[in-house]
Amino acid sequence: MPLAGDLTGTTPLFSMIQNAAVELQAKVPQTLLSKVKIGASATVTSASDRRLTLEGTVREINPVVDGKTRQAIVKIDLPPNAALKPGMFLQAAIAFNTARALAIPAEAIVPQANGQIMVYVLGADNIIKAQPVQTGDPSKGYLAVKSGLKAGDRVVVAGAGFVKDGDLVNVVQ
Repeated sequence: MPLAGDLTGTTPLFSMIQNAAVELQAKVPQTLLSKVKIGASATVTSASDRRLTLEGTVREINPVVDGKTRQAIVKIDLPPNAALKPGMFLQAAIAFNTARALAIPAEAIVPQANGQIMVYVLGADNIIKAQPVQTGDPSKGYLAVKSGLKAGDRVVVAGAGFVKDGDLVNVVQ
């Protein structure tokens, strides 16, 4: 007869979930492990449900690498979501090369026929000035600006495709 605390094998019978907290245990290759930091953001998605996209945070990095797979477990805290169920298979994209950058809404970009990317900047006198820019990859509807703008520049977003250099505009709040 088994006694309280006896093991029934090596497989856990159940897991306790504290305060409805959900975590993703992601396997990270040892070659990338040194780049992952506690507190890093992670975008979590499901291949079976394309509508499921969550923003999580790296909470713990297991210091032991599996000798066979050469992977370690990284625990990512996830926000509560009714679609999440224990045992689900999910993917995580963990941010490990982040930097602060000037960003503008993607709608402000006006591609030109010559391949140049243009935005329209609002001057102090409400006169539009065409400004070529170089941008990075889009992220959540925004583009990082590598050159061409400075912090504080006001760019035309709504109707950017309908103005031209030298136009006088009426700014609507």
